[in-house]
Amino acid sequence: MKVAILFDNFGPYHVARLKAAAELVDLTAVEFGADSSSYQWQGLSADFKTHTLNPSGTSWHMTRADFQKRLFGVLDQVKPDVVFVPGWATPGPLLALQWCLQKRIPAVIMSESTAWDAPRVFLREIIKRYIVSLASSALVGGRPQRDYLIQLGMSKKRIFLGYNMVDNDFFISRSDFWRDQVGSSTGPAEQPYFLASNRFIAKKNLFSLLDSYAAYVKCSSSQGIANPWPFVLLGDGELKDSLVNHVRKLGLPIEFSAPWECSANIHSGACVYFPGFRQIDELPRFYAGAGAFVHASLSEQWGLVVNEAMASRLPVIVSESCGCAIDLVAEGENGYTFVASQCPSLTQLLLKISNMDSSSRIKMGERSREIIHQWGRKRFAEGFMGAAETALQFPPKGPSPIAQVILTMFCRRLIA
Repeated sequence: MKVAILFDNFGPYHVARLKAAAELVDLTAVEFGADSSSYQWQGLSADFKTHTLNPSGTSWHMTRADFQKRLFGVLDQVKPDVVFVPGWATPGPLLALQWCLQKRIPAVIMSESTAWDAPRVFLREIIKRYIVSLASSALVGGRPQRDYLIQLGMSKKRIFLGYNMVDNDFFISRSDFWRDQVGSSTGPAEQPYFLASNRFIAKKNLFSLLDSYAAYVKCSSSQGIANPWPFVLLGDGELKDSLVNHVRKLGLPIEFSAPWECSANIHSGACVYFPGFRQIDELPRFYAGAGAFVHASLSEQWGLVVNEAMASRLPVIVSESCGCAIDLVAEGENGYTFVASQCPSLTQLLLKISNMDSSSRIKMGERSREIIHQWGRKRFAEGFMGAAETALQFPPKGPSPIAQVILTMFCRRLIA
C-alpha cells in the first residue's frame, strides 16, 4: 500500500509516528514547510521518503496558488493509495482534501481535537461536519477525540485510536540512564523538582501554575519543611519576560539554567528554573531528575509532554482540560487531575506528591510507564493500518460543487 502522510512541519513527535508507519507501508512523508512558527526543532533525522513543499520557510510563506501547485505536484508524483491529512483547520489539509476528491483517493483525517478545546460556533460546526464527511476514516488520539468526530458525524467504526504517540523506547532508555547518574558530577541533582514543559503562551496557564507553586512554598514553610522542591519550567515563547517578572513579584529565586548547570550544581529549596527551549536529546535528563511532572493547560487537545513524562517513569499532575487526561491518568495510581482554574487544588496536589515517601512516588512512576506502554508504537501501528485499510473500503465519490466551494472558501480565509 502506498501512503502519503502530511504534516505542517516535522518534529520529534511526527518523526516517531512516521518511522512506525514506514515499517508498515510504502510511505512518503510530506511537510508543508521546513521551519515551524511554534517550535525550534533541530537535527531530526528521517529514514523514509520525504518531500518539503517550502524548503526555505514555513507553510505560511507560500501563497495559496503556490501551496496548491506544490502539494498537488508532489501527490501527483507519489500516486498514493491513501492520504493521511492533519486535521482541517489549516490550508494544507483542505488543499489535500481537494486533491483527494479530484483523484478519488481516500483521505484519513488525523485529529487531536476534542469538543471542549476551543469555543464552538454552531455555523462553523455545521461546515466542519461537511469537511469531516469528505474523509473516508480517521486516526485520533483517544476517547475524547473519537467522541468529537462522532459528534461531527463520522461513524465510530471508521475511527481508530493511537495517533498521539511519542518514542517511548527513547524516553525509557535515556531517562533510566540519567536517573542512574543522579547525584553524580554529570547527572541531575539529588533533590527532586517539579517539572513542566510548555510553549510560553496564554492557554498553558503558566501564571496560575506559578501562583500555585508560590502557595506550595508558603505552605511548606508553615509546615516546617526546610527544603521545598524547586520548579523547573522548560520552554520558551512570547510570555517569557512576563513570566520572569511574575516570579520576581512572587518573591521566588530564579535561575536561567538547568539545576545541574548552576555554579553550585544545586539550588537548595524554593526556586524557579528557566532552562529555555531544549532539543529532544536533552529532555530525558530533565525527566530523570524530576519528582513529578505538571501540565496545567486551560485548553489542550492532547498534551504529548505527558506521554514523555510517563515513559520517563514520573507521577503526573494533569489538568482535566488536557485531552490526554481521560486516557492516561489513573487517579491516585499514576497521578492526579485537577481543574485548571483552581489554584488551591493544584497547590494541595504539589504538597501531596512532594510529601510522599520516595517508594510511593516510584510506584506511581512505574504505573505511569505501564499505562503509556499501551499508547505507544503498537497501538499507533494498529490504528494506522486500521484507518488506512478502512479508507480503501470507502473511497470518495468524486468532487461536488459544494465541496469545491467550501474547501476553496476556507483556504482563502486561512491564506492571505
